Amino acid sequence: MASLTEPAAAAALDASTEASALPAVMTKPLHLLRPDDTHTSLVCIPEAMAALRQIIGPVKVCSLVGTQRQGKSSLLNLLHKRSCVPPGFGIGHYMDPKTHGLHFWSKPHPRQPDMTIIYLDTEGLDAPHVDQFYNWTLSAVSLLISDVYMYQSKGSIDTGSIDRLAMILRVAEQLRGEASQGIRKRGKNADHGDEGKSEWQKSGSNTDTGSSFLWLLRDHQLNMKYSPKEEMVEKLDSDALKTVRRCFEEYDCVPLPVPVDGGSKELQDMEKKTLSDLASEFREEFVVLERRILDKLRSPRILAGQEVTGPMLADLLEAYTKSVRKKDGAMADIAALPTQREMLVSLAGDRAVKAGLQHYKDAMREVEAQTLGHKNLLSLHTARLSESTDIFESIASQVLDVDEIGKFRHAMVEKIVGWGTTHTAERSVVVGGGDALFQRSLLRDACVFGPIWSSNQRRLRQRCKETLISLYKPLKISLDKRLGKGDKDKDKDDDFDVEATTTSEGGEGGKAPAPAPAPATAAPLPSLEKFLAAVSKIRTKYIQHAHVQETPTSIATSILTNFERDVVTPDTTRLMRGIFDGQTRREMTSLETRMQERMNVMSSAHNEELTTLRTDVNEKHVVLSTTLRSEWSKTKEEWTLRVDGVDIKLLEERGARERMGEEHERKLTSLLTTQGTLRERMETHVASSSERIEEISRRGREELREEMERTKKQRGKIWLIFFWSHTY
Repeated sequence: MASLTEPAAAAALDASTEASALPAVMTKPLHLLRPDDTHTSLVCIPEAMAALRQIIGPVKVCSLVGTQRQGKSSLLNLLHKRSCVPPGFGIGHYMDPKTHGLHFWSKPHPRQPDMTIIYLDTEGLDAPHVDQFYNWTLSAVSLLISDVYMYQSKGSIDTGSIDRLAMILRVAEQLRGEASQGIRKRGKNADHGDEGKSEWQKSGSNTDTGSSFLWLLRDHQLNMKYSPKEEMVEKLDSDALKTVRRCFEEYDCVPLPVPVDGGSKELQDMEKKTLSDLASEFREEFVVLERRILDKLRSPRILAGQEVTGPMLADLLEAYTKSVRKKDGAMADIAALPTQREMLVSLAGDRAVKAGLQHYKDAMREVEAQTLGHKNLLSLHTARLSESTDIFESIASQVLDVDEIGKFRHAMVEKIVGWGTTHTAERSVVVGGGDALFQRSLLRDACVFGPIWSSNQRRLRQRCKETLISLYKPLKISLDKRLGKGDKDKDKDDDFDVEATTTSEGGEGGKAPAPAPAPATAAPLPSLEKFLAAVSKIRTKYIQHAHVQETPTSIATSILTNFERDVVTPDTTRLMRGIFDGQTRREMTSLETRMQERMNVMSSAHNEELTTLRTDVNEKHVVLSTTLRSEWSKTKEEWTLRVDGVDIKLLEERGARERMGEEHERKLTSLLTTQGTLRERMETHVASSSERIEEISRRGREELREEMERTKKQRGKIWLIFFWSHTY
């Protein structure tokens, strides 16, 4: 059963108090919900909704869902009035479905007059040209408003019926918005070990009433090993059984035999028959079923703490149909599920694509390790792709139509080539020029042909590099010999490193052979013009080489450009440096010879000047030495006299200071004697002063004491006189 929020339930209750009463019995069913123009959603019919809102009393709903053309409308007519004679739910005898959308027909409960029973007839499942989502949502809406939900299948419980029921329950839970809790709040002490009880019974919920589920086995003629309910539990897988227990308070299985004994002719005349005209075995089972349904519909349905009435039921239907039209969240995922036809088309198309793809992989495996020219590889690829396409079409044409074949062919070509075009466009690109495939924006490595093409491109690139290296090698060796480049004196900047050369353009080049050791005497260097002419000849040979002709122009040109930049240009620089160094060495040798001759002349003149200067210096040294000795003698005598005079003065000063010290010592002794005398006098004066102060203090205290005694006596006399004066 569906749960409703308290505000919505209160609003429904308020609406019900304003409605007018409807007669207890409707004369005929009303069309309640119809499909929209696209037959993918549901639309409420205003007249039927207004009639539903007029039912003020408590309402119970019984619905029947199942595949088309299996007698749902006939069974509901029998439940309503025990007759299939019109008026009633429409009964058809043709292949096309008779019921569209949702129809309802109300009547009073035969044992509970104040209770109204509403029987719902639904459009059959699996109708042709009808979206699956429409079937599921229509059945789910009827489930959500039903107190007794009957789901019928033909003869037995099969996998298809179980899958349809599981999807209906899933859509119902999504519409209800409480898939995690079912349709009511669960109790905390549920006993999940009792397999014979439903989730409702385990929860012990007493807030809202639950619904009942009945699986009807129509035209049942087989024997059962167990009871119908046990048979149903055994047939359902664990997930489906949990879903049923989560959504229903009770669940059971009811087999119904064929209603008539006369075969198909009698079945076509069902709209002329009443219950008494049907087969006795069917009547017995029907009466039991009718009694069970009426018993389940006796108690009022409680939703959000209130009895469900017609207005509240109408509000529920409007809310559910609005949710169906939104198709957002999980509803969008459910709506996007493929149909059975789409699943079969997908499986057949995938099988054909897989076969064509596998043929292409097997055919191209032999060239994975070979190095082919890009045109040869593209020709081989085109042939193998054509073969794979033929294999694909031979398999796909058995199941798929032309449009579906084109879609899956495009998918196969996309997986093989991966440039996002059809097979025809792919052929035009190949014919237009394979060099365009060098652009990664056109060919992706994720496809099958992408890695083969990329690997072959790498091998072509490597072969072009090796070809260019072999063509340049003699010129390289000759240049190294002429430049005198040996193993010991070769400069690191001039080293011929092919790996570094090829890395700059993204390839994986091979290593060039080491240059031959330089001879003892280097050959003369060629001119720059001759070297550039030799390089031009090598470039021409490289372009005309068969390996280069089989390589895309963009790759060959890129390799040549990078090689000239990283190898030829440094060698040209080395040659120019060698030519310049030779000219510089010759000029330096000539300059050194001229400078040596000039230095010799300058050295002779310098020696003569140096001898003359040395003689002059010696003579001047002798004169200066004599003068210095004379001056030194005079200075020494003068300073000796000065020193002696200073010594005499120092002796006199020392004697004067000694006499002065003796005089100061006598004066200090006299002062110390005087200080001692004064200290004795001061101590004597202090002692005598202390005695006088003590004497004066003693006399003062005595005089004060005497004065206090006199005052005390005088005060006593005054108090005595005062006392006597007041007494008498």
